Amino acid sequence: MPFTPLTDVFGQKPKVALWRNLNYGQEQKTAIGDNISAFPDITKLGDLYKSYLTDQMESLLPGYSDLLKSGVSTAQQELTSASPLLRGEIPQDIQDLVRRNAAQGAISGGFAGSGMAGNLTARDFGLTSLDLMQQGAALANQGGNAAQRWSQLASGQVMNPSAFLTTPSQQAAFDMQNRLLRTQSLQNKYNIDAAPNPAAKGISDTIINLIGAYLSKGGNTNTAAQSYMPASTSYSMDQGDPYNYGAYPGYGPGVA
Repeated sequence: MPFTPLTDVFGQKPKVALWRNLNYGQEQKTAIGDNISAFPDITKLGDLYKSYLTDQMESLLPGYSDLLKSGVSTAQQELTSASPLLRGEIPQDIQDLVRRNAAQGAISGGFAGSGMAGNLTARDFGLTSLDLMQQGAALANQGGNAAQRWSQLASGQVMNPSAFLTTPSQQAAFDMQNRLLRTQSLQNKYNIDAAPNPAAKGISDTIINLIGAYLSKGGNTNTAAQSYMPASTSYSMDQGDPYNYGAYPGYGPGVA
């Protein structure tokens, strides 16, 4: 049998799996980089999501898409018209309308004398700049509310990508769990490598048991025959006839 090293029989002190600390800044960069890499796929998913919802709404409300576009356009026009009013100016489309009406009424000369041939002002309509600004504020508020309502309606068809992005905290938690499992797995490997060899340990235990069994008999080398002590055959006259020799002719006490 070949020589077995003591480490195979008794094992050895295991190595310790070292722990590497996490850097939160690096975890943040990792999360951002992964999100950027995944964003094209997230965008494709968002487009599919929007297409699906739009088709569903069209099946329930025919012309839904056109209605949505028209509502947004109207809100935009209200906001555009409110902008010059807030500055105390007559919107250009109103000025054009007044001029067209004046031409059709063949009174353009009268308007020219009143200054309506040029840029119209609030005074030409019997209003002040404050009146125009108040009307502009009301129109802007109306347009803003309409834009918000249409925006909320449209946003229901947009998939929020934040649900598919990894935050730095999630990235750190994932890496922490991964490192814990990896460290534990490595430590288990070190423990197994340091443990005794099962075959060598079994042979060693068998030999030790045999030696122990041999020594448990006290190390006595006497055989059964040697340890047997026969009864004494010495005879004394003072004992009478302990072996009943008198039962045989020529034997017994007093017989030579």
